[in-house]
Amino acid sequence: MIPVGYRPDQGQVVIQDGLRGQVSYSHDELPDAVLLKSDGYPTYHLANVVDDHLMKVSDVIRAEEWLVSTPIHVLLYQALGWPVPNWYHLPLLRNPDKTKISKRKSHTSVDHYRERGILPEALRNYLSLMGFSMPDGSEIFNMEEMAAAFSWDRVSLGGPIFDERKLVWLSGKYIREVLSLDELAEHARPFVVNAGFAEPELGYLKKVLELMRVRFETLEEFAKKSTYFFEDSYPFQEKALRKIAEERVHLSALRNRLATLRTMNAEITEPLLRGYAEEAGVKPGKVMQPLRAALTGTLESPGMFELLQVLGKERVLNRLDKALAE
Repeated sequence: MIPVGYRPDQGQVVIQDGLRGQVSYSHDELPDAVLLKSDGYPTYHLANVVDDHLMKVSDVIRAEEWLVSTPIHVLLYQALGWPVPNWYHLPLLRNPDKTKISKRKSHTSVDHYRERGILPEALRNYLSLMGFSMPDGSEIFNMEEMAAAFSWDRVSLGGPIFDERKLVWLSGKYIREVLSLDELAEHARPFVVNAGFAEPELGYLKKVLELMRVRFETLEEFAKKSTYFFEDSYPFQEKALRKIAEERVHLSALRNRLATLRTMNAEITEPLLRGYAEEAGVKPGKVMQPLRAALTGTLESPGMFELLQVLGKERVLNRLDKALAE
């Protein structure tokens, strides 16, 4: 037990920090810390030390703002006759303007990034880069690779900058280059459902993701950009409607030719569309753009031949009939 009126001897409390080396605080500079409140409940200082000891915590890793409280904790360990754990006080994350990240100015909840559709693998990877570097300088790595390469001498004390734009970029890298289609589909399916669409069949979802993965960096963005893959009543942009009206003759002719095909395989539709453009004496874009507008409601979409293949003949013809009826 801590004796009533306990006071440390004059001198200094010495903290051996695994990142900062020896840090000393003069006893006469330390505050008179309250350990028990008037209702008998312990304050954080006492509860923290007792809890860590009972849980056999050997290494305390926390933010540098707790460094000033560490002398009190060291004195408590010593007074209780318990071994003092190893200390590691990490640098605080900063905003791009170098200010401290806070709830008032920044998104500090993991829920925010989950709802945006930042891949959890990318978030873990990015947070690992905040003050740590891999021996080979690589920016993309998983937890197993980090654990194998980790050493405290690779942790920097410079104030790391948490840039949400770079996090989104890294999420895009994972989407395009790291995750398999099966892994990506597992993450993407809830976002499709939460956007109000019926739960897609796995094989179809993987085809859509394979076609779209170069066009989005978050799963929220995927759900917004892929509307026309999951419902037939997608909205039409004004410029798409104009393009359909301007090229109605070409669109009608294309509809009739596509109706003669057994399937919408890219190997078949590409020569058909290019052949029609050549016969009509127009550039391929004159043919592709109204077709894209009718099938997606936008003038921006994946490649036309791949798009036709994923949508399939029935859906393609139904959408063309609807567009031509407007």
